[in-house]
Amino acid sequence: MNDAVNAIDKEIDGAEDNNIDGFEEMDSVPDSQNCIVPSFSKHVKDGNKVNGKKRKLGSDYENNGLIVVANALRKIIEKTEARLGMIAERIGYEQDLLAFRKKVYASLEPMNWLSLEDKLIDASSITSTDKNLDLFFSVSDEDKEKMLNMILGERI
Repeated sequence: MNDAVNAIDKEIDGAEDNNIDGFEEMDSVPDSQNCIVPSFSKHVKDGNKVNGKKRKLGSDYENNGLIVVANALRKIIEKTEARLGMIAERIGYEQDLLAFRKKVYASLEPMNWLSLEDKLIDASSITSTDKNLDLFFSVSDEDKEKMLNMILGERI
């Protein structure tokens, strides 16, 4: 191990200009307290930065282009929101119709004088249009019977 330490010391002593892998000795520190600090000689030449390239700020043309893109994206998002709203309404309407179909069939069940086939025909006819559905739920129970007979007689 002592040989390895001696080999390292020889390499350090033989280095040119005391520059080791981008580090150099500080001259202001006494020899007994030598320390190694980073060398900036690769980055600074005569007080000026060598490769100090900065991006220029975007031109007005580029900034206007970004505004145009942002506005286009905003319009796309607004249209998408509107379409999703319409889809949600349609899904909600279908769910409402499903609930109304169940409600119509539930109101037809106690009517023993109707056969299963008649109940299905009446329920299908009542739920086929919004007008029939609204009319069925707005009339009294006696009038519902008359309405069902009219549907079966194909008068509605």
